[in-house]
Amino acid sequence: MMLLANPIVILAILLTLSMGGNYGLYKLWQGRVAEVGSISAERDQAIDASKQCSVATERLAQAAKDREKRLRTAIAVAEKKAKQAQAKADATLAMMPAFPNDACASAAALSKTKLEERAKALRNALEGVKP
Repeated sequence: MMLLANPIVILAILLTLSMGGNYGLYKLWQGRVAEVGSISAERDQAIDASKQCSVATERLAQAAKDREKRLRTAIAVAEKKAKQAQAKADATLAMMPAFPNDACASAAALSKTKLEERAKALRNALEGVKP
């Protein structure tokens, strides 16, 4: 009992308890620091991923605008060609038959004329092309 009355022993016991408490708090603090570091790394990864996503989205948006422009041009060309084809069809339908009393002979004559026109157009298109 005399030992407990000694102030040095009491001080040693208190110091030991304090060191134990400090060690526990240090370990708790170390765990929190590691957790914050892990969370910061995850945050940085999420920020990088969102930046990459934004860049990819901007690229896709630009690609969509470029594609839309090309498609609008192609549609305008197709509309023009369709109108020309419609005009040709109307002109063909408005023609008087070559043989008014013979539909088959008229169709054969029309087919011959159309094939000759296509052959002439093809020859004209191929004039500048060397074999």
